[in-house]
Amino acid sequence: MGLFYLMFFASLAPCRGEQLDLRIASQDVATPRRELTMAIKNQGKTACTLDGFATIRLLDRDQKPIAVEVRHNQNDPLFGREKMKRVRLNPGEEASFYLGYAIAPPGQKECTSTAKIEASAPGGGKPMSVNASINPCGALNISPILEGVINSSKSPNFPAK
Repeated sequence: MGLFYLMFFASLAPCRGEQLDLRIASQDVATPRRELTMAIKNQGKTACTLDGFATIRLLDRDQKPIAVEVRHNQNDPLFGREKMKRVRLNPGEEASFYLGYAIAPPGQKECTSTAKIEASAPGGGKPMSVNASINPCGALNISPILEGVINSSKSPNFPAK
């Protein structure tokens, strides 16, 4: 690691859930797949780092966890090949990750229905949550946490429609 890297990140603690806020920044409805860009904002007073993947749980209307496979994926055909790297998050800044899933084909019964998405930062702490009604069929694919907030349909890694 270079000296700049050490100076830039060494003194920073990992971001913890208590200082973060979660929101859905954008949605893309590329049938039969869906993708959400999830934004994480540093609400704290000091800079921190996010490194790797958020831990995801889906909750039903009664706030009970829904069993679903979550794949930490750096090679999903929906959102491309995103490299994992440490992200510095200054107060007020946002980072993001993609959450991709399949939906039921037309004419078939919908799959699991959610009321909330819960995400825990790689650094731990209190989970963040956002109300979200999604109907994933099968596994959820999530990208590593990325710098800034990138609208999936504008990402150079997102396939043309």
